[in-house]
Amino acid sequence: MPALRSVFTSNAETFHDPLLGNQPVLKTYYAIAEKIPPHRPDKYSEAILALFGGIVGEMIRTNQPNQWAFDQLKKRVRNAYPELTVS
Repeated sequence: MPALRSVFTSNAETFHDPLLGNQPVLKTYYAIAEKIPPHRPDKYSEAILALFGGIVGEMIRTNQPNQWAFDQLKKRVRNAYPELTVS
């Protein structure tokens, strides 16, 4: 999903992705995206995002449930960055 509100509003009615059955995904997810609070990246953001991407790939390859991925992310962030509070 795009991070800019203007991308949603400019394309919500016209963007239909063949991969998703030509559904108006931007229109569908706009209300959900609006509820996500903004967050400024910090010095950990990219590294944690990379951890998350690896975990999601592993989850898909090994057919693990979502909870497994959440638990792995918490564990790996705690191990990599013990100075952070992970809840």
